[in-house]
Amino acid sequence: MKDQRKRGALLVVALNRVLRRMLVLVFCFGFAFFTLRLLLRGTFRPRLISSWPTLTLKSINGDWRVTIVQETVLFPDQALIFLKYPRATPLFSKDDIKCVYFSPNSSQPHLNLQPDSIDGEDLDLQIVRCPLQPHGITASVGIKCNGHLLPIGPTYHWDSLAYDALIDNDNTTIVFVKGRNLRPERVTDPSRFKCVYGRDFNKSKLLLLAEVISIGQEIVRCKTPLSILSGSLQSVNSSIKSWFIYDNNSDDDISTLIESLADENFSITRHVWPWIKSQEAGFAHCALRARNSCEWVGFIDVDEFLHFPSGLSLHDVIGNSTSNVGELRVKCHSFGPSGLKRVPAEGVTQGYTCRMAVAERHKSIVSPEALNSTLINSVHHFHLTSGFEVVNVKRNVLVINHYKYQVLEVFKEKFYRRVATYVADWLEDENVGSKD
Repeated sequence: MKDQRKRGALLVVALNRVLRRMLVLVFCFGFAFFTLRLLLRGTFRPRLISSWPTLTLKSINGDWRVTIVQETVLFPDQALIFLKYPRATPLFSKDDIKCVYFSPNSSQPHLNLQPDSIDGEDLDLQIVRCPLQPHGITASVGIKCNGHLLPIGPTYHWDSLAYDALIDNDNTTIVFVKGRNLRPERVTDPSRFKCVYGRDFNKSKLLLLAEVISIGQEIVRCKTPLSILSGSLQSVNSSIKSWFIYDNNSDDDISTLIESLADENFSITRHVWPWIKSQEAGFAHCALRARNSCEWVGFIDVDEFLHFPSGLSLHDVIGNSTSNVGELRVKCHSFGPSGLKRVPAEGVTQGYTCRMAVAERHKSIVSPEALNSTLINSVHHFHLTSGFEVVNVKRNVLVINHYKYQVLEVFKEKFYRRVATYVADWLEDENVGSKD
């Protein structure tokens, strides 16, 4: 989310030829990476809405350079408020600000609350997580030291949103969206869609239409116009990233742990991924980011551990693959609570000792270059491009120990909201008997 000063916008339009309805996805982005929050609307008439707020900014201590609310995204239990700072401005800490709430048609806040958390260290993208209030109540941010209230930005719902995007190696634009309700592991007809680029969607003469190359699940691949690419100053990080942690709203101070591991020469990159029910999109996003620095990428959860009964190393296992192998599938064996009622003090791998004999699922180690251009995946494996093969790793060589079913306290926390897009939450009477 670098500040490259150039701003643009992308529109993905879905056409229904029978009802003549138009679904609109609008987002603004900066190159080389995108700063965006997108809105998906279903209406009989196209309504184009820019996500960049046009606000009248009030001065703080006579300084016109003020922090603004770019937009707000409503989750079921939180409001994510995205802040943008002027250059050379210190970021707020959790103790510097408060969440303020406004009733409909009121300019005065009726409630102040402490933020749940603050995330992000980028001037263009700091996330303030505020407790969600009843329907109709809008949220913003107040500064404690002077009482200044940041103007309310545009507000979107998490389940009809284009929430991230980036440019792939082939210069196509990859957009991650919610709200299309596309079926899992299925490719949708791309001819029903168009990508529209522009700085101002109110000026139709300045818009650029481009082809949608593929669309499947929550991933849209668009052809990027040359005029857009010419303004993109993409920088490729040539350093090797050993670990990519996608942090989807954790509250266990993982940043401190990463810093301590970095001191021990672990190469770890943390990426804030606040989007719920979007694990497949997160995997695809990570595969694209890792492509420039990794020949192979393994996708595992934090409660999964690699185990090598053979004594071989991971490098040995991968090195034994032939050039046409694009994915290694490793069997997952799930551990249960092992008769425990409380979280074991000795830790997960030592405390839980009862494992299911039969593997439930598998996870994959993939070559990013072998991935199908649609980037479709089912969490457990990806779709590959033609010419590449899948190999099932033998159980006596490598397995994944998955500490999935822990004590009830942890189970309820883990299964409160499943991260996979197409997996039901544990309290929902849906897809009963699924191994997920």
